[in-house]
Amino acid sequence: MRHVTLSAGEIEYDETGSGPPVVLLHGLLMDHTLWDEVLPLLPEGFRYVRPVLPLGAHRLPMRPGADLGMAGMGRLLAEFLEELDLTGVTLVHTDWGGGLFLTALGLHERLARQVILPCEAFDNFPPGLPGRTVSLVSRIPGGLALAARQLRVRALRNSPFMLGPMSKRPLPDALVRGWTEPLLREAGCGATSPRTARRRSTRRGWSGTRRRCATSPARRWCCGRPRTSSCRSPTASGWPPCSRRAATRRSRTRASWPWSISRRRWPGSWAPS
Repeated sequence: MRHVTLSAGEIEYDETGSGPPVVLLHGLLMDHTLWDEVLPLLPEGFRYVRPVLPLGAHRLPMRPGADLGMAGMGRLLAEFLEELDLTGVTLVHTDWGGGLFLTALGLHERLARQVILPCEAFDNFPPGLPGRTVSLVSRIPGGLALAARQLRVRALRNSPFMLGPMSKRPLPDALVRGWTEPLLREAGCGATSPRTARRRSTRRGWSGTRRRCATSPARRWCCGRPRTSSCRSPTASGWPPCSRRAATRRSRTRASWPWSISRRRWPGSWAPS
């Protein structure tokens, strides 16, 4: 793994290939390995960059006081692109929708195009029953560690309250153990451990972001700001055929976006309905 130092702390990332950059984002309590089985299927001639964002499965703690709310995470992502001097970026969103806020923050100048896979967006913060469950447990001391332990039990993680509605096929045990290991390792640290304190900061930032988005819909905040009108990056929104209800609901909301989004259906893909 490579490292880059940002104002919020040190970020790990992986990259492979050469050519125009494609940045592959991951979701909450996940890391870059989300793309391990997909990466060999992607076309050659691109530089694939996979950052490990501080969303719960990161191994390196952020600095005390780092802004890990939605806006802060957007700035962190923009700083990551700047530090690696990535231009003409294709940004691929999945599960975590915080990267969409780059446009609202006026930090999208390095983006050439965006691919939006099923993820939290518009007023869908937090997304569905799993999102609301994690939003709740993130406010309870030790709640995220408990959720991480439950994710390691296949029957529990496939339930409607966890990853069941979000995956077409059961996730491998080894993959989920890798995602949850950093969080559970921190849970075993002493109460005064600096690393534990920083983990609690992550929990507070994530929980606070979800509460703000719940009271003020993210769609209104993201799309209502004037600076979004300057974003002209071609954007493709991918929805699977099985997710007709979600696709119809989002298509009505997309009409309010200040830039054009092409909608594509990908046979064989999956998303919660």
